[in-house]
Amino acid sequence: ERTEGRGGTKLPRMDFPLFDGTNPREWVRRANKYFQIHGVEEQMKLDIAQLYLKDRAVIWLHGMYSERGPVPWSELALVVCERFGEGDPQEAIEEFNKLVQFGSVADYLEKFEMQKSPVMISLPRQPDSYYRSCFLSGLKDEIVNMVRMTKPFTLADAIETAKFQEKNLEAIRKAQGRGI
Repeated sequence: ERTEGRGGTKLPRMDFPLFDGTNPREWVRRANKYFQIHGVEEQMKLDIAQLYLKDRAVIWLHGMYSERGPVPWSELALVVCERFGEGDPQEAIEEFNKLVQFGSVADYLEKFEMQKSPVMISLPRQPDSYYRSCFLSGLKDEIVNMVRMTKPFTLADAIETAKFQEKNLEAIRKAQGRGI
């Protein structure tokens, strides 16, 4: 079955993610993606999300918001992450901003992407340039200087260039080891 999304595009049937209290950041990320794909209006997001809470999450929501009334989706997303997640969203932002490369670019990128996800929930409208700058600031000096010389326009450009620079450095070290 297909539904119509933004711009009249035919979309395959997609289920909204259920939330039972586990992995809140991933649930919020998937919910936001669902809202984006389906062009859900802001005032409908909370109503839709509430239908897909179960177990301890729905019990918590009823206790938390029974007398307060509706709240914006963005507030619910943050509170869900605070209640069911691994701590304060501000701490996630601080950890993300302190991230530095110790091993390979691939290892750094994996940590970067894992820590980027909760930051995107807490700071939902940050431009790509913010994440590009954060990525660059954590790279090893021997890599970041060459990456900056290329003036990467996007985060993806910076990542690709960092990987190339790391390969170049490995080739130089091999050549030096053989006395070339």
